Amino acid sequence: MKVRKQIHTLLFLFLLSGVHAQSPGTCLDMIRAAYTRMNTVPEKTVSANTAWYLYYSVRTVMRDSQKMPHHFAQIKVLMNDRQGRIITDHAKVFHDSVVSITQMPLEKVLYITDSRFNVETEKRSGHLTMLQDTLLTMCEVQSCRKIKNKQMKADREITLELNETGQRLFNITTITYAIATKTADLVSIKMTYLPTNEVVSSTIVFRENSYDYTTDLLDQPVWSLFFTPQEQLLAAYKDYRLVDLRAKNYKR
Repeated sequence: MKVRKQIHTLLFLFLLSGVHAQSPGTCLDMIRAAYTRMNTVPEKTVSANTAWYLYYSVRTVMRDSQKMPHHFAQIKVLMNDRQGRIITDHAKVFHDSVVSITQMPLEKVLYITDSRFNVETEKRSGHLTMLQDTLLTMCEVQSCRKIKNKQMKADREITLELNETGQRLFNITTITYAIATKTADLVSIKMTYLPTNEVVSSTIVFRENSYDYTTDLLDQPVWSLFFTPQEQLLAAYKDYRLVDLRAKNYKR
């Protein structure tokens, strides 16, 4: 559970060759440009048969690996302006403007909740921008250098050091970004935690990122992926337990 909280924090800061080769302001602008590109995804996926596709991994290194092992997770996100899916190693989340359903294959459970897809999509950009701006005001550029890596398309590595307020708020000492500056794409983010934290570091690596991914997987209403027109579970999910968390006045 604690590892999941650390991953959620990392993702929250993320949904966020010479040293000092450029001025700190320019380096921060590179980070802002990468965040801006990520935040404007909904505007790019307006075509009926295209979506934003993101595939990334999260590696969490624990301070005491015998007490709590290192954690590695892979996440896939598929989203357009009508619905989205999030696929992880242990859960699948399907949501549209009507309903949100979380499938837990190992536990054989389906969680049903009211959808906030449209509301969250509208608020996402503003909230993330506010968080990112707040975070950057609490940082100083520790290093900003050009890099060459045949396995990664990034050409710039920027490490930010959080001030005392930032460290106390986020429990993090440094954040290292790898950025492809020509396209303003984030390639990876590594966060190093305070020595008192049970987590040493968490690293997100963005393995595939497409803003015009062609797919028909988001054409079918989420409810019909699991239920018949008679509101019975499809045969593939008949052995699943339902947990319905929708508001009582819910109407389909």
